Amino acid sequence: MRTSLAPLLTLLTPVVALAQAPLPGPIEQEASRSPTFWFWVVLLALAALAFAWSALLISRKRRGPPPGPGTGAGRGPRTPRHV
Repeated sequence: MRTSLAPLLTLLTPVVALAQAPLPGPIEQEASRSPTFWFWVVLLALAALAFAWSALLISRKRRGPPPGPGTGAGRGPRTPRHV
């Protein structure tokens, strides 16, 4: 299978940037819908779209089972040879 995952790895750049950011002080309030929350929602939606798009491309390339050794040029199925 020949697929290039390099373009999909660029989607992880924001995750790496957030992982390397310094942590803020202690949490003294309840969780709220901050811009960071919406950033993660959008990032998750983009990852789901990228997965669906790549799965669609892979499924279009593969149509049915690969041809076996006995399916060439009008011959019938081959029977195993007994020794």
